[in-house]
Amino acid sequence: MFGGSMFLMFFQSVLPIFLIVLSGHLIRRYWISSDEFWRGLQQMSYALFLPAALFSYLSEANFKLKGSMSMVIALILTNVLVCSALIWYQRYSQSIPNRRFPSVLQCSIRYNTYVFLALGKALFGDEANRIASIVIVYMITLVNAISVLAFDTYIGRKKHSSKSRTQAVTAVVIKLLKNPIIFSSSCAILFSYNNVVLPHGLQQFFHVLGQAALGIGSLTIGGELRLKIQRVYIPQICLSTITKLLILPIIAVCMLKLLRVEGMMRSIALLYSCLPCANGVVVLSRQLGGDAELDASIATVQTVLAIFSLAFIMSVFH
Repeated sequence: MFGGSMFLMFFQSVLPIFLIVLSGHLIRRYWISSDEFWRGLQQMSYALFLPAALFSYLSEANFKLKGSMSMVIALILTNVLVCSALIWYQRYSQSIPNRRFPSVLQCSIRYNTYVFLALGKALFGDEANRIASIVIVYMITLVNAISVLAFDTYIGRKKHSSKSRTQAVTAVVIKLLKNPIIFSSSCAILFSYNNVVLPHGLQQFFHVLGQAALGIGSLTIGGELRLKIQRVYIPQICLSTITKLLILPIIAVCMLKLLRVEGMMRSIALLYSCLPCANGVVVLSRQLGGDAELDASIATVQTVLAIFSLAFIMSVFH
């Protein structure tokens, strides 16, 4: 049963992370407005700090932990069901312009890795982030693949010739394979499975770099927020936000119950399902000819509302 004290507990745990996000927005708006500075900070966080954090957590993670695969399967099924429902809705209603639909779809399933790790640690401690890292390894590949396919299906086939479309998709796939998050995760998994233990000094090096990821990453999220939203986008923003912050978590709860995922695994999976989409949706949309402004608007609205929806969902279903 929903209790005010439980909501308040989760809200107070979530609030510091979102205050850092707000600080990032205010810093960019009133103090350091240089686009070059924020691009550099974002790139450093994405290519150095976040991979270091994942490597640190994954190298200590137990991939044979009981229930871990059931958790991953539950989340995969959740995302597939959400995507299927949105595709069915678009097919029979045709209410969303094709150029905007991939934005709605990807913003309904993609998640913010920085917020995931920051909240995982704040709510459940370091052990939670070892489990969260396992989720990230599988889900980052799945949601990116679905997003690329959506852009190719609804935009690429009409906008580009067969050759140019193939080149565009190939370029994104290659970039995905070179993704620093996937690369660092793969290295950590190899180390873990082969029982390779790094010297203590190197372990501390990655740990300290990883700690920087959560604060700096949250600041860059705030720096990318856009508070001016065009009215024409409101229906798509509402659909994607309701799907991501309400419908997807409820489906996840059902899948986790069906597959009997319990304990910390269930808590982390539920937290994953409540997350707002990442600002990376804008980059992918711009690369593949989508409506990047719509993506930015959805990401902003989801980030602002998630502070309340996340605390509510976690307090009700945790």
